[in-house]
Amino acid sequence: MAIVLPHGVLFRGDALGGSDSQGEGEGRIRRNLIENNNIEAIIGLPANIFFGTGIPTIIMVLRQKREASDVLFIDASKGFTKVGKNNKLMASHIKRIVDAFAARPDKIEKFARLVSKEEIRRNGYNLNIPRYIDSSETPETWDIYAAMFGGIPNHEIGLLKPYWTAFPRLRESLFASDGTPYSTLTAQNVKESIESSGDVKDFISSHRAAFAGFDTYLDGQLIEKMMELNISQAEDDITQNIFGRVAPLPLLDKYQAYQLLDNQWGGIATDLEILQTEGFAAAKQVDPNMVFKKKGDTEEEVQNGWTGHVIPFELVQTTLLREDYDALRAKEARLDEIAAELTELIESMDEGDRGAFLNEDNTAFVAKEFAAKLAEIYGDVSSPELDGLQGYLELLDAKAGKARKPGTWRRRCT
Repeated sequence: MAIVLPHGVLFRGDALGGSDSQGEGEGRIRRNLIENNNIEAIIGLPANIFFGTGIPTIIMVLRQKREASDVLFIDASKGFTKVGKNNKLMASHIKRIVDAFAARPDKIEKFARLVSKEEIRRNGYNLNIPRYIDSSETPETWDIYAAMFGGIPNHEIGLLKPYWTAFPRLRESLFASDGTPYSTLTAQNVKESIESSGDVKDFISSHRAAFAGFDTYLDGQLIEKMMELNISQAEDDITQNIFGRVAPLPLLDKYQAYQLLDNQWGGIATDLEILQTEGFAAAKQVDPNMVFKKKGDTEEEVQNGWTGHVIPFELVQTTLLREDYDALRAKEARLDEIAAELTELIESMDEGDRGAFLNEDNTAFVAKEFAAKLAEIYGDVSSPELDGLQGYLELLDAKAGKARKPGTWRRRCT
């Protein structure tokens, strides 16, 4: 049985009595649960993850019959993502908790620890998680000598020990020690020195080698078996494959890698479910793209083109129709440039002249009056601005499906 409780139940009162009846009762409950080996795990959660309350909470996992007498403490209070006003446990945070609960390790630094009944007794059956797990952040320090006289404190460089372990020759290429507690920076360009380091290049090569063939593996798991695979089991299988590839690589957090998979898995699982229930023909199906548009004081749902039932249009465009896609993007970019040029032309006009050639909002030219005035003033004169306006009208016509022969606009103006 798992119970969500306020954090205070872990330490209020004590086993032999308390300052009030509630504390005394909670203390006796803790003592009985510990002595009867009923508590399997205590998991500390972040504050402010439940709507309506910001207090920190815990999950107490109880089991009626246990042979083991130790208790697994997990401090998950630091693992969350801020979403609006609330904190949220992401999939990677939850998996880290579940994996620790299943493995019951003796100790995971700053996260989990298996505590004996004897130690809990010595603490008076106080189950407050910080008594057993120190998950506090390392306090920031300031070296006054270094601030006044220069130099980089060696103890601060030592805080990056995981990196020096992964890249054993990198520290020497960046810093030089003179036998004092301080070092000097020897690299003229730190970024360039890191990127050119043999250790770093070896790390990148190892990473690429570890994930070589991963796309082929995914193709075999998700594409070739799409009609019969177990969708929920497939995510677990892929996760374990990723964990196996990440395991020999230093510095990489396998749970961050899992989060990247989970971020996409919702859409993948939905597509697979559609294909399994509706058949492969669903991959070629398109659906009306319905949007809400304002009409007066009300909104109505109208169709705005089409959307892929399973496969996004942009994916098809960028893979099978790449040449046409790039040409379309170029034309749209040019259209934006022309619109910007048109705005610049309007803003450069004198206030007194605008009324004769612009619409009431002063956002566009009135074609008839503007064309007549251009014919009168410029005639056959050519300029970049006129060419830009001609191109603008030609693009508008082309977009509307009404092709105009080159030069038509200028002949109309003249």
